[in-house]
Amino acid sequence: MAALPALAILVAGSLAMGYAFFRLHLPSGWLFGAMFGSGLLHGFGVVEGGLPPWVVSAATIGVGSMAGTRFAGLDPRTLLRYLAAGAGSLGVAAIVMAIFLLLDVWIAGVRVQDTAMSFAPGAMDVMMTVALTMHLDPVFVGAHHLFRFLVVSVVMPFVIRAVAPKPEELPESEI
Repeated sequence: MAALPALAILVAGSLAMGYAFFRLHLPSGWLFGAMFGSGLLHGFGVVEGGLPPWVVSAATIGVGSMAGTRFAGLDPRTLLRYLAAGAGSLGVAAIVMAIFLLLDVWIAGVRVQDTAMSFAPGAMDVMMTVALTMHLDPVFVGAHHLFRFLVVSVVMPFVIRAVAPKPEELPESEI
């Protein structure tokens, strides 16, 4: 755990970078900015240690609670349809992950555990929390997830433009 002055610097630096990333409209700006700020402060030796365990626990509970609110107001049938679609999507993602995991471990010689968490489908905050809990390399896991998010953010608009119907191709009732 960081000493009180270092903890104040860590919180201030993380908040500042989080706000900067948020203002730049980067995906998950608060999360990535705070992580980047903390990484810089730790990397340059400005601070040592981390947040007290009770703060980490409270933050994890907060993230889980926020994720759970996304299900508010769903009727059970809709929830079951989403569950079936999610299971199918998870199956496809797991197959793709396994292929790239094997290639990465074989070609780059990295640890299987870190690579599995890096390629696992899921939100970055959850994957980082799980990586920390399992004593994996959070920088390796986070870098892979950040790269995935950036690529998806840049590539998807072009994919959607290529496959979406043009306005003149839509029936009159859908315009």
